[in-house]
Amino acid sequence: MKKWIFYLIISIFLFSCSPSHEALATQTAEAWTPTPKPTETPAPEPITGKLFWDANGSGLQDETSFIVPEFTVEDLPYFFELLSTQGTAIEKFILRELVTVTEPDIPSMRVCVGEVCTETDKSGEFTILPENYQTSYKLAFEDPNRGYPEKEFRYINVWKRAVVVEAYEVDGVVVPEQHLNDTETVELDRGIVIISNEENAIGLMQGFLSQPFNVKTNIQIKNWYDLDPEAKSVRNWFLEKKMISSPEFNTGTTDSHDGIDFSAPKSSFIIASSQGVVSFARFNSEGFGGYPPAQVVEIVNNDYIIHTGHVDQVLVTENDEVYRGQIIAVIGKTGSAWVHLHFSIRTESDIEHNPFIYYPNSRNFDPYRDLSDSKTASYWTVDNLLQFPLVEIIE
Repeated sequence: MKKWIFYLIISIFLFSCSPSHEALATQTAEAWTPTPKPTETPAPEPITGKLFWDANGSGLQDETSFIVPEFTVEDLPYFFELLSTQGTAIEKFILRELVTVTEPDIPSMRVCVGEVCTETDKSGEFTILPENYQTSYKLAFEDPNRGYPEKEFRYINVWKRAVVVEAYEVDGVVVPEQHLNDTETVELDRGIVIISNEENAIGLMQGFLSQPFNVKTNIQIKNWYDLDPEAKSVRNWFLEKKMISSPEFNTGTTDSHDGIDFSAPKSSFIIASSQGVVSFARFNSEGFGGYPPAQVVEIVNNDYIIHTGHVDQVLVTENDEVYRGQIIAVIGKTGSAWVHLHFSIRTESDIEHNPFIYYPNSRNFDPYRDLSDSKTASYWTVDNLLQFPLVEIIE
C-alpha cells in the first residue's frame, strides 16, 4: 500500500512538471524553423561627380558676370587661366567692360572617401570606388594650391533649393519678385556628405562674398580700405605705400578708411553679397566704428558680419533669412554728404580670422587680398575679382 501511494505521488509530480501539448507543439515548431540567411551587403559602387568654380555663388554651374580688370597674358589670374584652358577667348576681353562666361571646371583637385583618393581630370570630373557600401559618403578635398591664396579654394557652396521672393512694398518702394538660390557655405576642410547614386556637381569658392549690386547697376569703387595704420599715410590692397602729400598719389583711399565705398545711381538697390540672417536693419543712432549715425543693414553668415551703411531705405527686417543676390536696401547718404554704399566685413573672433586689424576703434578688415602680404586672402568668391550674383528679377 505504501509503495502504491509513493508511485502515485511521483507520477503526479512528474505530470505537473511536464510541458503541455501546446508547449510541446511550439517547441517542435521552433526546432524545425529554418534559420534565415544573413542579408548580403551590396557591393560598393563607384562615386562620380565634378567640381566647378562657383563664381556667382548660386551653388549651380552656370554663367557668371564681372567687370574685366587689368591683366597680362604672361601673368594670368588663376580664374582666367582656367577659363582660357577650357576654351574661353580671354584675349577678347575689354578692360573695364562687363563680360559673362561659363563657370570653369576645377582640375587636379584631390578627392577622398576615407583612405581612397583620386584627382579630378581637366573637366573637373572624378570617379572613386569606396572600400565599403554606404547610402552616403563623406567627401574630403585636398587642394594642391593650399598655401597659395591667389589660387587656393577655401569654401564649398552647397545648393539646397530654388527660392522665390514675392514682390512687396516698403514705404512706397516697390521690391520686384526675385528668383534666387538657397545655399550653404561650408569651409573646405570640413568636407561634404553626398548621397549615393545622385548627381554630384560640387561648387567651390575662394571666398564667399559677391558684388553687393545687381549686374545692371552702374557702379564704381570710389574709396578703398586703408591698410596703413599710420596717420596721414595710406595704402590700399594693390598699391605700394605712399604718403598722402605725394603730388602723384591719387588712389581714392582716405586715411583710416576701414571699408570700401561703392558709388551707384540714386535709388539703386543694394543686394545681399552672401546668404545669412539679418542682424541689424534700422537707423543706428550711435554710429559704427567712429562713423556718424546712419541707416544700416548687417547680415550674419556663420561668424562673419557683412555691413552695408549709409542706406536710404531698409527693405528687410531683423531676423529675416536672406539669400545671395536678394534686395535688402536702397543706396543713400544717411550719415554722409554723398550717395554711396559703405561696405565692410568683420567677425566676432577677429584676430583668429584676420590678425591685421589696424584701427583700435574698428573691427572691420579688408575683403581684398593684400598683394604685398602673402598671409592675407581674398574674401570674394574669385580672388580680388568681384562677381555679380545670379538673380532673376521679375518686373
